[in-house]
Amino acid sequence: MNLPKVGEQYMHTNGNVYEIIMFTNEESTKSNYPPTVVYKNIINGTKWSRPIADWSRSFTLNAQK
Repeated sequence: MNLPKVGEQYMHTNGNVYEIIMFTNEESTKSNYPPTVVYKNIINGTKWSRPIADWSRSFTLNAQK
């Protein structure tokens, strides 16, 4: 799996484009605090987060940036 990088833009399966803001819980060793990617919608700025392990399930790198 290719991990996202801060500043990259990805397209969600719903067609919206999001930009990676940051990563959290990178040093956590507890399963209830999984490493997480924080991202924002590039149109309206809405911010979201999800476990990095789930990232590639719904996102593809946006080559049209």
